[in-house]
Amino acid sequence: MSSYQSFISNAHPAAIEGMYNDFKNNPNAVDPELRKFFEGFDFAVDQPQAASAKGAMNSDELKVYHLIQYYRDYAHLISDTNPIKKRKDRGVNVSFSRFGLKDSDLNKKFAISSEIGLNNATLQEIVNKLNTCYASKIGFEYNQVRNDEERAWLKSKIEYDFNQQAF
Repeated sequence: MSSYQSFISNAHPAAIEGMYNDFKNNPNAVDPELRKFFEGFDFAVDQPQAASAKGAMNSDELKVYHLIQYYRDYAHLISDTNPIKKRKDRGVNVSFSRFGLKDSDLNKKFAISSEIGLNNATLQEIVNKLNTCYASKIGFEYNQVRNDEERAWLKSKIEYDFNQQAF
């Protein structure tokens, strides 16, 4: 997990808001990955369905972002990679309720779904894609790759290209 992911996953909302304000004042003042994250929020806020949230980050969008990051970091530990023996329980909990999301959110659309190549997808569609990418018969763990360009390439191959292959 890169240092910004570790920080943002554990950061207090006020700290995230401070980074967002820094981004608004000078986009080059924040880490390039955070810049992409905040640009995604700005894009979502500019969409017609988010008009009521104009200028503010939606906390549910942030919860879904944390869910996505958690899958990227830990879902390989629940992937079904051994056809002979059930995987040892490593205590990984990918339930959306762990992130403050409810059953009633399953049909709610989230703009942050663009982070994994979906367009304004429901929470159910997001969870389905994350399970397919990270917790199915092949598990991926790539956040230990230190080269940002290589890590971005791996992420794009997993989230955008992997399920398009006809093996």
